[in-house]
Amino acid sequence: MASKKKLTVIVPLYNQEKYIKHCIESIMYQSYKNIDILIVDDGSTDNSYEICKKLAEQDKRIYIIQQENKGLSGARKTGIEYASTDYVTFVDADDFIMLDAYAFAEEAMEKDIDMIFFEISRYFDDDNIKREFHILQEGYYDRNRIKQQVYPRLIWDFSRNTPGIECSQCVRLVKRVLAIQAYERLNKSFYYGDDVAITYPLHTIINDMQVINQSFYMHRQRKNGVAPYIKGLAFLDETYSLYKYLYGFFKPYFNQAEFEKQIEYIYIYSVNLRKIKYNDYHLERQFLFPFDKIERGKSIILYGAGMVGKSYYAQITQLNYCRNILWVDKNAAMMADDRINDIMCINNGVYDYVLIAIENKNICMEVCEELVGMGIEREKIIY
Repeated sequence: MASKKKLTVIVPLYNQEKYIKHCIESIMYQSYKNIDILIVDDGSTDNSYEICKKLAEQDKRIYIIQQENKGLSGARKTGIEYASTDYVTFVDADDFIMLDAYAFAEEAMEKDIDMIFFEISRYFDDDNIKREFHILQEGYYDRNRIKQQVYPRLIWDFSRNTPGIECSQCVRLVKRVLAIQAYERLNKSFYYGDDVAITYPLHTIINDMQVINQSFYMHRQRKNGVAPYIKGLAFLDETYSLYKYLYGFFKPYFNQAEFEKQIEYIYIYSVNLRKIKYNDYHLERQFLFPFDKIERGKSIILYGAGMVGKSYYAQITQLNYCRNILWVDKNAAMMADDRINDIMCINNGVYDYVLIAIENKNICMEVCEELVGMGIEREKIIY
């Protein structure tokens, strides 16, 4: 039986003849059937429109709108205005989604929740897909919980010293009436930061949100990993315009969650991206040691010598925080660092805790099971 709630999937399209068929077919064959597929051809000059016309002949749920080029935000706004369903979402024309992308949202739509938020995956190729995990806990967020737990890390997450929650509109299903409000508030189009300009302000008008720890959206990555607009002449003007827009929008909320500081940090981060033009950009990520879980003076085994492990090790050694540290890694033999030991040394270690210093959540869980299999008490493992 079809859901009572209907969803429009909006695909902004501009010159993506290489990927558009894969994109649209990934939507057509969704296990959740109660959808419209609205393609907004934003002035394409290649064969994209002809490809979509053939697909529309196969599936009556596909609608195509042609317009002069208005940019990504302009195409998305057109799609929202033409949609007539309860909810809307987006798939960019060079991306694609997995089979059950919207089936997992059905229950939340039936509950009339304003925003449904999934995880995103960065797609390099079939053998190289990087899933980006939520920084928010899975579950239901009412208005109070949004203010208390989402606002403080919405735009910038100070605990990780990174940009805040994932800003992509493509991993959100939103009530159409709210999406219309968000776009009507936008007083200009942004080439850099169009998702930021819509998604972050949207959190001030929703009443509730469902966070789902599932990733179905495949965000296709460029081979060189660099967006061309970062090197463009208008980039610094765009970053400043985005900063001014966010500053003006969130000013009434400044006393709620350090929004002024969050906006300034995301602006500084964005401007720093310009160094890519000169091959002088280094991504600096700081992973905060879990001081709340490990008391000062304890002995620990630090498992992992990647970015997370190095960050943890630097913090606790500078602070002289732990009594003893045994630092281990599976690839210790290949590392030119005599501080790092093979994991078999764990069996001889005296410790209060084993701290897994790995960013990927799934790998952390696998390592945890390996450690339990080695006889380590689960209660002593932290990740």
